[in-house]
Amino acid sequence: MKANKLFLLASFFLSSSLTPIAAQSKKEKKQQTEQAVREAVDAKTYKINVDRVMPMKGGSKHLTSDYSLEIRNDSVYSYLPYFGVAYNVPYGGGKGLNFSAPLSEYTSAYNKKGNAKITLKVRNEEDNYLYNIIIYPNGSSNIQVTPTNRQSISFSGEMDLKKKEWAINKRGAKLKQPIVLYDQVILVLPPWLNYSYYLLISLTG
Repeated sequence: MKANKLFLLASFFLSSSLTPIAAQSKKEKKQQTEQAVREAVDAKTYKINVDRVMPMKGGSKHLTSDYSLEIRNDSVYSYLPYFGVAYNVPYGGGKGLNFSAPLSEYTSAYNKKGNAKITLKVRNEEDNYLYNIIIYPNGSSNIQVTPTNRQSISFSGEMDLKKKEWAINKRGAKLKQPIVLYDQVILVLPPWLNYSYYLLISLTG
């Protein structure tokens, strides 16, 4: 009897929590994307994957390597290329825009169109940097970096909206795969399922 209940529970959970992306309307997907972008900006925890660079001279270039700008834990993690004129840099060229450092200043605001305008300042042992970022509701992003000792440079890319799926066990510990607890049986569900929320089911009766 218990095995039958377990099977029915697993079947219900799989069928009810899995919503094929193809079945979602464009409006729903648009709303979900906009919500995810705003939540990331408001939490001051996001990553922008950069695929194009616009130096002051030479025209825009498509980037074939993985570059990014990440904000988390009140710090900036800048992994960006640099093309331009440097006025005063260490011997060998220095770090350029490839560094991590605590944020000195950070402000964000939304305009009437819902675009997030972010300004942050950061410094390291080589230079002072001003980052002006625009993140659009769909996740598209523009970045302008103005160092003190180098020419300004701009980038464009997309916010990384990949979600890590987690579930919580009885003690509140985070697990890497969604689970269902049924008495003393733990069902580890496939990580490729698309869950809109996480469930913890514990039936002890």
